[in-house]
Amino acid sequence: MTKPDWDPSTGTTLLLNVDDCHAAVEELRRRGVDCEDAQLFPGFVTFASFYDPFGNRRPP
Repeated sequence: MTKPDWDPSTGTTLLLNVDDCHAAVEELRRRGVDCEDAQLFPGFVTFASFYDPFGNRRPP
């Protein structure tokens, strides 16, 4: 439980390196986490954003 005067940080980024981004999204969704669909940037990266319990978007 957070303190009543707590404000979420702005600009915090969390990066998770996984073998299969699409499978990770499906597993997080199975566990009840709100995730965006994985996006592929050919030759660069596949990523997906997810949301913390407070609804703050956590980009990869």
